[in-house]
This record gives sequence, C-alpha cells and structure tokens, in this order.
Amino acid sequence: MDDAAAAVVQRIFEMYLAGWGSKAIAEQLNRDGVPCPSAHAPQQNRHRKMDGWQHSAVVAILENPRYTGYAIYGRWQKVEELLDPEDVAAGYIARFKRSPQAKIVRSREPAHPAIVSVETFTAAQLEKRKRRVGGVNGWSSRGRQRVSKKRTYELRGRVRCGICDRKMEGAARHKEVKYYRCNARTLLPESVTALAHPQQIYLREDLVTQAINRWIGELFGPLNRQVTIDLLLASDDSSARRDEHMAQLHGRVAAAEVVMGRLQRALNSGWDPAALREQYNAAVAEKRAAETAITQVPPEAVMSREELEGYVDQLGDMARALERAEPEERSQLYGALRLSLVYHHVDQILDVEVDPLADRVDKLRVRGGT
Repeated sequence: MDDAAAAVVQRIFEMYLAGWGSKAIAEQLNRDGVPCPSAHAPQQNRHRKMDGWQHSAVVAILENPRYTGYAIYGRWQKVEELLDPEDVAAGYIARFKRSPQAKIVRSREPAHPAIVSVETFTAAQLEKRKRRVGGVNGWSSRGRQRVSKKRTYELRGRVRCGICDRKMEGAARHKEVKYYRCNARTLLPESVTALAHPQQIYLREDLVTQAINRWIGELFGPLNRQVTIDLLLASDDSSARRDEHMAQLHGRVAAAEVVMGRLQRALNSGWDPAALREQYNAAVAEKRAAETAITQVPPEAVMSREELEGYVDQLGDMARALERAEPEERSQLYGALRLSLVYHHVDQILDVEVDPLADRVDKLRVRGGT
C-alpha cells in the first residue's frame, strides 16, 4: 500500500475515534475528492465501480486487522449450504462466512509495516461495540424499539436504479407501506451521475408486485393456458439437475477416497499417525456426509401434462392466488423467475426482464395504471 492510501486509512481511524460514523466518513471523503479504493487501484478492483466511497468500504477498513502490520489467517471460511433444505436435488451453493474467533490465527511477529497501531485498532473495535449496544451520546442505535415482525421485501436485490445502476434498498415509509430507495448522498460529488440523480428516489413495492402478479395471472388465463403449460413441460430440467447433483455427490465421495488412500500410503511409509489423524478424520467425515446426501436425494419424478393441468386448475385465478399468498412465498416465486427490474425515475417506468432467456417481459408504469 502506497503512502497516499495509508494516509487515507489513518484518517478513517482518526475520524471514527473522533466520533464520526461510517456513513459520515464516506460522505466527507467524497466531498474532499479522495479516490475510493476502486478508483485508486482499478487493476485490483475490476469487479467494482469507481462511484465514490460507500460506508461498507469504511466499515471493511475499520474491521481489517492487517493494517496493524500482523499477518492474519482464517478470517473467513468457505461453507457449502443447500440451496433449498427441502429439495436436496437443487444442489449446494458456496458461501463465505466469518470464522469463529478461536479459528483466526495471527502471526507472532509483524509481517509488514503497520499503518495503524494495535492500540488504535483495538480502540476502534471497542468504540464500535459501544455504539452497537447503545452508546452514551445518542447514537442512532439508541432508543430503537424492537420490531416484532420482520418485513419481507419481495423484490429485495432485484430492483436497480436506471440512473446510477445501483441496487435500490428496502425502506419502509408510512408504517407498513414498503418502498425501494436509491440515495444520492453516497455518489461521487459533482460526477455526471450525481448531478443527474435526485437526492432520493422511491419506488412503492405493492404497485410493482400487483402488476407482476396480473401478468403472471394472464399467462395462466384462458388465452395463454395451453402455451404456458407446453413451455413448462418443455423447460422441466429437474431430471438433468438431479443427475448433475448426484454426479457432484459421487465426485465428493471419490475425492474423499483419494485423500484417504494418499494418507494411508503415507502411514505405511512411516509418517507419524498423530500428524495425519485430523486430515484422515476430515476425509472420512466428508465421505460419510456425501454418502448420506446421496441416500436423501428424492427419486426421479417427471410431472405429466395431466398432473400439471390439475395443479393449475386447483389454483384457479393465478393472480388472486398470488395476492393471497404470503410475502415470503411471492419472494420465492420472483426468485425462481429470476426477475430483474430497472426503475426509470423520470418516466416512472419499470423495465422487467426474466433471466436466463433475458426476454423482455413487460414495461410497467408504476403510477396511474399499467
């Protein structure tokens, strides 16, 4: 890290310990024209936009112990989770989660020049913990009331702003009415995007979901019913997904057996059993987990036209069925459809697309009708 970047890191710690919040720090850095990480080193941040400092970047800096000069290992761990706990055939997805404190390893000696002292870093963590539990000077977390029921934003992560192309965040207004919001204050000041962006852009959720539900209902209406059923039967890839998932599980078993065989040969050649015991036990556990998952994969079941038609008839008016459904159920449906939405604030029009075909579904006028 060069001297300019190190100075920015030091400034962030100083501002935070002086009482600034992460959002306020990000806004001040943008006002002062300080390049954000993706703008300062674009070759290292090709997957990010050079759109100014965000509070998440400030938080990541404040939480990174490597700025103390010590090498840190194991802060994150890769975890495989079922996409759908009720459908093992849907497969797994890899996620990275924070490791427990006991699994994080720090080098005994500094591995590179320190940017902030250990004392400064520790003070920042204590300050963050104090603010989280309520603080003493009226921090935003103080005096909040516990929400009895968690709100479900049915289109969370699926709505983008047509001006800045950022994801719009969920924001409740007027009690139970849910909106999606795009805030301009985190954009790079005086940039073309910031100048064209209103201070706040709001999109009301129920106006959008009602139009989407009506469209889905039309697909199962009398005019489109047979075509929709034909497309559903033609696109049923559950058998292929099941075969792919079974192949992955058998591959895990085979890989574990290879590791076990290699360790067994090492033992036969004179290696210390105590040094290899943990690796061998992990391989055995992986093999058993994969074999258990194989036994839990449901048998192949192909839905016939008669069965699919029966389900459709049982649901009746699809639009009304969606309106009666729970928000969580509608959110799962929109996720299965892979909806992607772009809101154009000036025209008050929402472009809706379905992935992976990326065929334009419809254009929805979110105020005054569809």
